[in-house]
Amino acid sequence: MGPVDSMPARRLLPIALFVTACGPTAPALPAVVNVAPPAASSQPFVVPSATPTPAPSSLPKLDTPELQDRLVFLSTICRAAVKRDEKGAQHVGCAACAPFEGPDALPDGAVVMDSETFFALEILLRGSFSRPGADEASATLDGCEPHAANYGGTLLAQRLNGAWSTVRYDSGVKPGACIVYRRKDGRDILVCEWGDGHQSYWHHRVFTYDFVESTPDAVEKGWHTVMEMNDDSIPGCWGSLPGEPIRSGRVDDYKLVDFDNDGAVDLVVTVSQIKGKPSKAYKAKCDELMASMEQENGPAVDVTAALGPRKTYVLQFVFNGTTFVPTKATDKIIQAL
Repeated sequence: MGPVDSMPARRLLPIALFVTACGPTAPALPAVVNVAPPAASSQPFVVPSATPTPAPSSLPKLDTPELQDRLVFLSTICRAAVKRDEKGAQHVGCAACAPFEGPDALPDGAVVMDSETFFALEILLRGSFSRPGADEASATLDGCEPHAANYGGTLLAQRLNGAWSTVRYDSGVKPGACIVYRRKDGRDILVCEWGDGHQSYWHHRVFTYDFVESTPDAVEKGWHTVMEMNDDSIPGCWGSLPGEPIRSGRVDDYKLVDFDNDGAVDLVVTVSQIKGKPSKAYKAKCDELMASMEQENGPAVDVTAALGPRKTYVLQFVFNGTTFVPTKATDKIIQAL
C-alpha cells in the first residue's frame, strides 16, 4: 500500500473510495491528541479592501479561556452560538451553517445561547495561509453538507482592527485535527488527520492542505495525502479477495520533528496495524459477530483478535516544497503494510 497523491474530486472527497458492501458500523477511530500549537505570524497584516463587522462590546463569559477566544473569533464571522451537550460540556459555534449567507446567518452583535440549530467550531488555528505575514485563521466547522462532503468544511478568515472576516469557505474539508506547518517562505499550510467509515470500511489519513493551491470549487488541488491506513476487518467477514490478508490499520499519532537534525522540520507519523489471513479462527469470530448482530444489545465482538498481534511503525516524511514525502526506509515499510 503506497501513499496517495491527492484526494478525489470535490464533494466526493476521499469517501468516494469506500466500497459499498453491507455490514455493521465499525467502532470510531481514536482521536489524535498530540497536536502542536499553531505557528505565529511575524509580519504586519496588509489592510484588505473589505471591512469586517466590529466585534461586540460585550460577550457572555464562558467556561474556559479557549472557549472565550473561539467566541470572540466567531462573533464577527457568523451569528455566534453557545450550546451545552448532554454531559454539560460547553461548545461554541454558529446558529447557521457556512458560508453564512442571508441575514439570519450573519453576525448581529448578539450570541445565541442554547441554540436549537448549532454548528460547532471544531478546530481553530492561527497562521499566514495565503501569504507570508498575513494575520489569518483556519476554522473547521460542522456544516449542512452530507456524509459525501464530510458534514462540514474549513473557513479561511483574516483579521483587521481586531475583527475577523471570512475570506472563503472550502466545503468538504473537515479534518479531525490539524497542526500548522511554516514553510521556508513564511507561509503556512495545514497538516491534518482525517478518519471516516462507510459500510464498515474505515480509512484514516494524514494529509496536508494548502489554501493557495486549492480553490473553493477545487479543494482537491490543495489536498495531498501523506499516509493512509485502512480497516476492512469487518467487511472481510463477508468475503475477501483470494490470498489477500485482512487489515485493521490506524494512525495513532503525528507530529512535526526535525528527525535528521538538518534544521528543517519534518513529519513523524506513528501507525499500527493488525494483519492476517482469513483463518478458521477469524471466520469463527465472524460467526460470533453475526450472532451478536441478531441479538438486541448483543455483546461486542472483536474479529481482529483472531488475526494476530497489532504492530506499530514509526514513519518519517520530509517536506518537498509542496507536501511531505516518505524517506526511502519509510517507503519500504509502507509498501509492506
